[in-house]
Amino acid sequence: MGGWRRWIAVLMGLLAGVAAAASPAPGVSLFQQVFSAPDGRLDVPFPFQRLMKRLEGTLVSDGEALRNGLPLVVIPLGRSLQRHAAEEDGYFTYPRVVLAVTGEPRPGAPLLKDRLYIGYHERLAVLEVISFNETTGQFEFELVRDYRPGGKPVLTRARRELCLACHHGATPIFSRQTWDETAANPGVAKLLSEHLSPNLRPLPWKGGVDVPNAIDDATERSNRIVLAQRLWGEGCGADRDSGAACRSELLVLALMRRLTVGEFDTVATAGNATSGDPLAPLLLRWPGGLPLPNPDLPNRLPLASLDRASQEHPSATQLRHVADVPAAFDALALRSPRGAWSGYDAGGRAMAAAAVGLTFTKSDLKALDQGLAIAPAPIRDVEGEGCQIAASSADQAGRQREFSCRRPALRGAVSGRGRSVRGRVEDWALAGQSQGPVELRGETRQGVMQLVGRDRRLVGLEIVPGAEGQARIQLRLRDEAALLRQVAQDLAREGGVASPVLARRTLVPSLLRVLGSESRSPCCSEMAGLTLPEQEAPGPLPPGGVGEEVGLLYRICGACHDGAEAFPPGFLHGEVEAVGRQVQTCAPRIIFRLSMARLPPSQRPKTPMPPPFSQFGSDFAERPEFARLIAWLETQAGRSSSALLQQPYADLPACRPTFH
Repeated sequence: MGGWRRWIAVLMGLLAGVAAAASPAPGVSLFQQVFSAPDGRLDVPFPFQRLMKRLEGTLVSDGEALRNGLPLVVIPLGRSLQRHAAEEDGYFTYPRVVLAVTGEPRPGAPLLKDRLYIGYHERLAVLEVISFNETTGQFEFELVRDYRPGGKPVLTRARRELCLACHHGATPIFSRQTWDETAANPGVAKLLSEHLSPNLRPLPWKGGVDVPNAIDDATERSNRIVLAQRLWGEGCGADRDSGAACRSELLVLALMRRLTVGEFDTVATAGNATSGDPLAPLLLRWPGGLPLPNPDLPNRLPLASLDRASQEHPSATQLRHVADVPAAFDALALRSPRGAWSGYDAGGRAMAAAAVGLTFTKSDLKALDQGLAIAPAPIRDVEGEGCQIAASSADQAGRQREFSCRRPALRGAVSGRGRSVRGRVEDWALAGQSQGPVELRGETRQGVMQLVGRDRRLVGLEIVPGAEGQARIQLRLRDEAALLRQVAQDLAREGGVASPVLARRTLVPSLLRVLGSESRSPCCSEMAGLTLPEQEAPGPLPPGGVGEEVGLLYRICGACHDGAEAFPPGFLHGEVEAVGRQVQTCAPRIIFRLSMARLPPSQRPKTPMPPPFSQFGSDFAERPEFARLIAWLETQAGRSSSALLQQPYADLPACRPTFH
């Protein structure tokens, strides 16, 4: 159990890291920005294909993103809270729809790429939304209810504690390959083709593994977006000088990486908290590394336990059993962190640069690149390593010799007659990226070839042939890395990186202004006058007159189970008498889930309650109240815990409170 305890401790540290995000946040989500009318009213078109059309209108149609930047899957036997919503009518008739936005924004449109995810269940008439909030730099968990023909959709913020029980990093999650819960599984696709509801058939739900893979990739980037926000705000800290220097350095590294400026190894440089490193606040904040939450759920084959004939024609009873998710595949189960981010190593710095770089769109980068191209920049000489020159062939211009360098990668040829010399760099690399050909002309003085180019970045070469084919080659570069660093420093002096939120809306225009660029990236409009959506009642506040045991249930379970919802079942919602009846009905399943906490993880058929990644998840089973609560629940269920644990969980009486 020692390793298990350490694992829980690490994950509780992650929970503490996102605890600040658990309270109602200011600002509006990207979903609300896109689906609000000019007067601020919520405007979510129905059916779902019209909603997709609205989103498509915000995206560039460049053919690069899969499915026009809107990959969609349907999941009949999944792991969401809504997975049992259609059991009466058929899992394959009303599957859950999952949509991600992966396309680049049109000019003036908000950046939705990797920042907006929508789950839709027709049977419940509900949209579950995970949408980025640019004001706070975090993902919001939202619900749209009454999403149906003739309905009046209402947007609310979901209970964050409930969502974090599965979304441990406060980010989207998704299955690993090969995504067998989706139509990428031929057996699942066949059953969907036979049973899918008329409302869902027009959706682009068919496809191979490339579609869920695109969603999976997007969730990976989403987690990096949140990492960037933590590094920028919490990591760099609130100190005016060191915080600004830290954020300025993160910005420089990110743009150097995405704009391909600077030396080949500038980004991948290890850190040292004692050497004046501008990223020292990150090193001091997380000396042992920042644990990285894992957004991946294990792949699950939902029909694998059935024989071939049953897989093709499963009965209602079989589907009820296979829809029950074992502990090993449950999104509620603890997921080991993906290691830890560290600024002490080059890989960690490269990861930080890549994460912060996700702030910028292709159009942003194009505008910034144009600004860098026309701004005055210093010239820097870089000595090549492992350089060689060798005769190749004769042409009309004279003797031709080929040259190359190992670091930075460089390959070309030079020829000339007399003092006049001309050359061509066929290929060279900057920041690990190929830069293409450069034409050069110059002269030879005392055996030294000095060539000048008209390339934006490689402005010249000096070649000194040596013995046995060796050569000294010096590249003369227009130092856009130094220019970019100066721009970032100027921005920091103006207070342009003072905010603890990494916000594209303010950052891109400020960078262009400091660059002196006339280009204006229309990235950053924000709709004014939008009303913040209501927050779902947090609970747990039991009604007066409940007994001690029910009061304890409210304390440990109320955050998730005191709402008027069937998923998760709201057995604690209502007046005292109603709650008493509901708890009695649900007692067998409550006992089963509470009892899981006393079993080693490898022996659990179901994940325990309270959820492992929650306030009470790590130690409630060891508290004196646990045994007292189990004993009382056994009287409500009329059966012992040991007897209940002998049954499959799916065969226990259903816990489905109904509300009017």
